[in-house]
Amino acid sequence: MSEAPIEIGRGANGAVKRFGGQTPAKEPYRFVLGDSPEFVIQEPDTGTMLELQSDRTSLRQGLRLLLLDQYETAEPFIEALSWDEFIDWQRDVFEYFGLDARRFEERQAANRFERRRRRR
Repeated sequence: MSEAPIEIGRGANGAVKRFGGQTPAKEPYRFVLGDSPEFVIQEPDTGTMLELQSDRTSLRQGLRLLLLDQYETAEPFIEALSWDEFIDWQRDVFEYFGLDARRFEERQAANRFERRRRRR
């Protein structure tokens, strides 16, 4: 992810805390949906992770951000899943990369409620 370490603040003992350049990249997330070909999601960069956590990002947009050019091929297989299978898969993907899937789902539900309320 980060190319050079970033030094931020000082700890209680005066030592500099160092972030970046120390964590190895996560292995790609590989999956198959029903009869689909294998899809691969590379570890998202921090900008993508921030976008995924944004209140303005829908679940569909989030999947597009993760799947990139594979999304168009994956979409029919995603839509063919039962809702329970979809939720299990979506949670697994998000949690694999350290995203809070349940928080994302709650935010999406709140956003849907707000959109419906405005339409009335």
